[in-house]
Amino acid sequence: MVAKIASVGFEIPDAEEISITKNKSLDDYDIIFFDPSRINDELDFTKTLEFQNGKVTLDESNSNKAYAYFEHWEKEVELALEAGKTFIVWACQNNEIKYAKKLNPSSHGWNLIDKTVYSIFKADTLKTSALEGDTVIPKQSNIHNLLIPLSRDISYSIVFENVPELKFLHSVLETKSGRSVGLYGVYGKKEGKVLIIPKPTLKKDFEGRNFTPSSKEKLKTLIKLASDLHNSNEANIEIPPEWVSDNAYKTQSENDLNEKLSNIDAKIKNLQENRLDIEKKVEEEFVLKQLLFGKGKPLETAVNVALNLLGIKSKQYRFYKKDLEIDHLADMGNCVLIGECEGKDNKDIDKTKLSQLLTNKGEYYDEPKVDPAKPIKLVLFGNPMRLKVPNDRTLDFTKACKDIAKNNQVSLVKTVDLFKIAAYIKDTGDKDFAKSCVDSIFNTEHGVVSFPKIPKRK
Repeated sequence: MVAKIASVGFEIPDAEEISITKNKSLDDYDIIFFDPSRINDELDFTKTLEFQNGKVTLDESNSNKAYAYFEHWEKEVELALEAGKTFIVWACQNNEIKYAKKLNPSSHGWNLIDKTVYSIFKADTLKTSALEGDTVIPKQSNIHNLLIPLSRDISYSIVFENVPELKFLHSVLETKSGRSVGLYGVYGKKEGKVLIIPKPTLKKDFEGRNFTPSSKEKLKTLIKLASDLHNSNEANIEIPPEWVSDNAYKTQSENDLNEKLSNIDAKIKNLQENRLDIEKKVEEEFVLKQLLFGKGKPLETAVNVALNLLGIKSKQYRFYKKDLEIDHLADMGNCVLIGECEGKDNKDIDKTKLSQLLTNKGEYYDEPKVDPAKPIKLVLFGNPMRLKVPNDRTLDFTKACKDIAKNNQVSLVKTVDLFKIAAYIKDTGDKDFAKSCVDSIFNTEHGVVSFPKIPKRK
């Protein structure tokens, strides 16, 4: 039977996302990812109540929130652990949360309560410190092998200080010098499991819709770890005594193997660094694809990147005093290019952005250090029907948009066409072709720009 996964306060693909503010049952799930720091995010610590004994708590509104969160999640987590469920918890600072609860609605008396975010996992006394590092080492234990893939893929920003004092959590991930950055424990007769690990850094693409390739790999590692841990029969952790690791009890073959592992780890780290560098370049390459499906800021960025490939040093421009912005501005020496861009999901490009373009032209002449004698070339970049395959698109610019463009000598550029020529220039460095494309933009007095035919690649 496939384990059902939920995630409280954190996005995990193929897992039901649960808000920390909702009174949601965990009965339906087997594995739960949990971000306790989200409790802090929901509370306003600047609003407080001060009592006669000098104690300060959250104000009544925030106290009611805190009470509701702890009342619900402490109970749900305990029931889930008693039922044998598995929790993957993100490490965070274990700060105190002081709140107040009225003894009853008509009473003036208050019950003052101290909690920490780890109270939910019966580790309210856990002490944490902020400390950043990149090397995470699994400590010898019966889940050591499960943690090895994870340890290669994460860094840490929190260390745990007083692990020996905890009731059921033990250190399983450490820094090179032995500081604890990951905890594991088993609770209840059905051996529910809690693994507290550094929170992974996950990035999304320019649209903010999908995780980047490197982030997807991290998530696969995490989900596999959670599944393997949940299905593992070796729940009770057994930590060897510290003296077992002394050199006096190591055989020569163990030392040789450890040296080989160190060499392999060094190679893995080097490969990971190279992979991250290549992934970053892949993400940079993806920018141009926004010309095919993008809108808003991602599309603006992609148009400026493409224009720069053509030799037009275009950038975004903020007006000196007015609350206005030009998407694309380039000083060409003998003239200035001013452009705006827009993407439409399933429609053609209307006159809205064209009106803004004309307004920006007039306002730009009033800017400091602008030569009013220098002519301005206006260009509207449009990505119509952006969600359709480019070859299936039937619309470009509305008739009204084309008519206004004709009367104001505005060139219209389809960003799909711009992608094709920019991609070719990026791959070939063909400067002569780039110049002919620039000439096409500036020589088109109005209407849709027709770029030269892309040469056959050698």
